[in-house]
Amino acid sequence: MQARPRKAENRLAEELTKASKDIVNFTFIRKPVIGREGPDLTWPNPYQLAIDCKTRGSVPKGLLKNFKELDTVIYYTDRYVMCRVNAFPAILNNYQEYPYTDWHSVQVEDWMDHMDEWAIKHNGIPALLLHRPHMNYRDAAFIIPKECWCPLVVMAQTARSLAAEEL
Repeated sequence: MQARPRKAENRLAEELTKASKDIVNFTFIRKPVIGREGPDLTWPNPYQLAIDCKTRGSVPKGLLKNFKELDTVIYYTDRYVMCRVNAFPAILNNYQEYPYTDWHSVQVEDWMDHMDEWAIKHNGIPALLLHRPHMNYRDAAFIIPKECWCPLVVMAQTARSLAAEEL
């Protein structure tokens, strides 16, 4: 793997760690599992997220501009719930209605389907962190399948409870 994608994956892991530190004290690191088959960031983790990082020019621009156009930190489509990585706590804190858009991408569907296969085998929740070269890492998009949103919120509540018991 080239240096830039590795660096980007490390920075995306740092941003996700920063964003989730108030929920649970856990450090995400770049730790690819089984080469190209599994997640790119720490597995297992408190949220059971199987996270695949994509940092390339082929990440759809429309995906990222929707945050600005919809003036929101979270939005959803027929298939996904999305937020900027720096808004990760918002996606964990509540399960409610946010702006809807009919945006879709065959490329994103292919990436998610690939992670979904791995996540099903390992009892995880598939997730993507999508970043375009030259953009700020905290603005990368965090995406999960819509049907996994409620289980992710429950997982976060469980992680919070366990962290509180340890104090």
